Amino acid sequence: MSKSKNKSISEPNIAPNQGQDSLIGLFARVFWSLLGNLILFALAMGIYKAQAIVSIIDIVFWGLAFSMIIVRYFDIKYLKGVTFEGLPATMEDWRKYVKYFLLFSVGLWLIAHVVSRT
Repeated sequence: MSKSKNKSISEPNIAPNQGQDSLIGLFARVFWSLLGNLILFALAMGIYKAQAIVSIIDIVFWGLAFSMIIVRYFDIKYLKGVTFEGLPATMEDWRKYVKYFLLFSVGLWLIAHVVSRT
């Protein structure tokens, strides 16, 4: 066997994590996966304390939620976004994120409003 054939057999061709190409990509990932969620919880607490049917906090809450969805889209489409497992993210991952994130957001929002009424 030649040296080149032997090398290809013994060393698998593993691509490095390609999701960390830019600082903007890193900020996008931190925003949609961590920071945005923390702010949503804080806004839910504000909704609970305000005890209003609808307030400016509700508008900010939903504005933030939709901006997180948009940032996740741009992360995948243009910033080489990755999954939590480190694999390249696909639009199917984005659709799953939107579905579960909207369920989470609606649930959090409803809980904040229902609990504030009791």
